[in-house]
Amino acid sequence: MDTVRLAHGSSVANGEANWISAVASLLNTDVIASGSCDGFVRLWRLVGSGKVIKPLMEIPVEGFVNGLAFSSDGKRLFVCVGQEHRLGRWWTLKQAKNRTIVVPLEVVEVEEKKSKKGKRKSVNKVE
Repeated sequence: MDTVRLAHGSSVANGEANWISAVASLLNTDVIASGSCDGFVRLWRLVGSGKVIKPLMEIPVEGFVNGLAFSSDGKRLFVCVGQEHRLGRWWTLKQAKNRTIVVPLEVVEVEEKKSKKGKRKSVNKVE
């Protein structure tokens, strides 16, 4: 399995890596979502039999990402954001609102060049 250093950047306050506070995977695809407090939910694609992680896209959000879930049909990503991290109140992002954001996604079948299976599903874009 691959590791992405500073996947969500580093803290301005102390220079340490921002925590990844939420992760979700899209069923039967190569797509993973991750969230932190850096202002983005990031979508990643696993390549090379899942051994390498490549960035797919960034979705801007304001606040701490405290939860992520894909809908069962894969057409939506639910993002739970808040002013504070769900496990503590170390600091507060006052400009953020506690809410759930629904992000519409377009899932497409992509030809697999070196696969015996032929096709796989991946996220193409955020609508």
